[in-house]
Amino acid sequence: MFSPSQPPESLFASLQQVMDSESDVRDDLRTQVRVLERVLRSLQTALANIHMDVAEIKAVATGPTVEHQFAAAKQEIAKLKALVPDAQFFRFYPMFSGPLQTACYLVALKVYLETEELVAATHVAEVLGVPIEATSNTSITGFHIPMEDFLFALALLPSELSRLAINSAAQRDFQRPARLLNFLQRLHGGFQLLNLKNDNLRRKYDSIKYDIKRVEEVVYNIKMRGLDVPAASA
Repeated sequence: MFSPSQPPESLFASLQQVMDSESDVRDDLRTQVRVLERVLRSLQTALANIHMDVAEIKAVATGPTVEHQFAAAKQEIAKLKALVPDAQFFRFYPMFSGPLQTACYLVALKVYLETEELVAATHVAEVLGVPIEATSNTSITGFHIPMEDFLFALALLPSELSRLAINSAAQRDFQRPARLLNFLQRLHGGFQLLNLKNDNLRRKYDSIKYDIKRVEEVVYNIKMRGLDVPAASA
């Protein structure tokens, strides 16, 4: 039978052990998060080369540098996962939710650059080696990417793609902006189907319309100048 009382020295000593253990976990996580963030910055830099020459977009997205960095990101995420104690995922998740959102976004960007379509959640899970809540009908309690963070990652796409539309027009790829606009409108329409209750996600969704407006202006200017006719038909 358990005693209802405990000496103060014993109680506070045990509590200090718990606090020390949690502090050690947080220190280890902070160190690993910094490593992961460095890998993701390198990956973003590699993918940013799409703006230098839009004719080489697929070559950049499928090139060895990008593939190597994604493999490195997967490895670092696995190391991060190993540091999170069982059944304490949500306790520590705020420490690394940002990098995981960025990783999801970069996978989504890569897939769009390759296919001009929206990434599947199952593909993101495969590339990163982390299950995504959106791919399961049951609750996931272990290390995973929550559905709202996956959606936030998708909502990051329009900003980069609106920039791509501007740079495409500047490099005389006059058909790409219209395709980008079509994709962004479809993505925005998908978000409109959702009842978003997360404030950060809702604000990010609201910003998509401004990215769409920028691409609409690019497409409008191309049409007004009669530049939207394919070169073969000109």
